[in-house]
Amino acid sequence: MPFTEQDLRELLVDHGGTEPAPAFLLAETVERRGRRVRRRLRVTAVTAGAAAVACAATAVLVLPGLGDHEVPGPLTTSEVAPPNDDVLKSGPVQRAIKSVVKLTATAPQCQRRIDGTGFVYAPRHVMTNAHVVAGSQGTVKVRSVAGKQQEARVVLYDPVKDIAVLYVPGLTAAPLAFTPRASVGDDAAVVGFPKGGPLTASAARIRARQTATGLDIYHRSRVSREIYTIRGHMEPGDAGGPLLTPQGTVLGMNFAAALDTETPTAYALTAGQVASAAQQARNATAPVSTEGCSD
Repeated sequence: MPFTEQDLRELLVDHGGTEPAPAFLLAETVERRGRRVRRRLRVTAVTAGAAAVACAATAVLVLPGLGDHEVPGPLTTSEVAPPNDDVLKSGPVQRAIKSVVKLTATAPQCQRRIDGTGFVYAPRHVMTNAHVVAGSQGTVKVRSVAGKQQEARVVLYDPVKDIAVLYVPGLTAAPLAFTPRASVGDDAAVVGFPKGGPLTASAARIRARQTATGLDIYHRSRVSREIYTIRGHMEPGDAGGPLLTPQGTVLGMNFAAALDTETPTAYALTAGQVASAAQQARNATAPVSTEGCSD
C-alpha cells in the first residue's frame, strides 16, 4: 500500500502551537488472530509550537521509502486497567514534581516560540526532548514550579534519539533518579506544562514496552527507539517531562500522544533509551548547536 504525501497530510493535526506536527512517524504492526491490521490514525505532537513524533497504537504506518517496520504490539484496552489517580497522592511523586521545569526557547528562523517541559536528572542539568529546543538561539529560559526563572544552555543535542540536555548554572532542584524498567500494568504519573500553562500531573498506566522504528526529527535517518506505550493523557507542551513511578523515580521521558484511539494513548522514551545521553552530559557545560528547526 503506497504512502502518499496526501496520506501524510491527513495524518498530521494541529497541536496547539504555531507549527503543524512534522512527518516524523513511528511504524507499528499488531498481529490479530494471525492477520496484520492496518489502520490510519490521526496523531498529535506533545510540544506546543515545536516539532515532535507521531505514533500509532494498534496500527501499521507505511513510511515513504521505508516500507513496514514491525514492533511488538501494545495490549488492548481490556487488558490494562484504567489509571489509578491515587498515584498522584504519593508523597514521593509530590516531591519529584518540584524537580520538573518549564522550558521556553525562541527559534527566529522558524518565527516561533517553543514551550516544553524538562526535569532535573543531575546537579544543574535538565533533560528534555531535542525537538523542544530544535533551532533555538541564545539561552533557553527555565522556570521552576515555584516560579523562579533562570537561563540555560544546551550542552547535548541528539536529534536522532530526540534527546537534549541543558546546563542551568543556578539550578538547585534535587535530581531525580531513573528506574531501569517498568512492568505492564504499573502505575505512573505524567507531569508537564501543557500548552505552556501551569504544571499538571495526571495518572497513567504502562500498557507495553516496545521498540518502535521511524525517522529522526529531521527526517534524515532511520532510527529504532525503546518506548513505553501508556494508557493516559498527554497534551501539547508535555514533551520532555518525566514519566514518574509512585516512588518518584523516572521511568522515561514523555514525547508523543495518539488521537483517534479508543482510550487515551501516549508514549515515552524509556530510561534505558536515554541512559547513554544522560551519562554523557551529566557534567557537560559547553554549549552545542541545536541545528535548525525540525520541520
